[in-house]
Amino acid sequence: NLLLNPTGAYDNFVRVTNGGGVAGNVFVTMFNDAGDSVNFTLAAGPIAAGASTDLISVATLYAEAQAADATFDVGTGKLRANFTGEFDPINVQNISTSTDGTTFFTF
Repeated sequence: NLLLNPTGAYDNFVRVTNGGGVAGNVFVTMFNDAGDSVNFTLAAGPIAAGASTDLISVATLYAEAQAADATFDVGTGKLRANFTGEFDPINVQNISTSTDGTTFFTF
């Protein structure tokens, strides 16, 4: 559940997949290195059964977190996030790009 700093050297994305048989929302709990947390509903909206979101940048997730709680701050550290859905199973992939943008790698 490691998410890189949204202002860091590497672009970082998540992709959420609904592996269940019903559509549903996704709920995110995001943590900073200090242990502060914020809860919010993923703005991508309900995900259809068997469908996935587009790649969502960590910067977008962080903006959603700050919209839910303006005092939540990543500082110079990294983020962690837990994702739960109104469906089961849920699969979350974390994808980063190389500094030159030519290569993807996953955590």
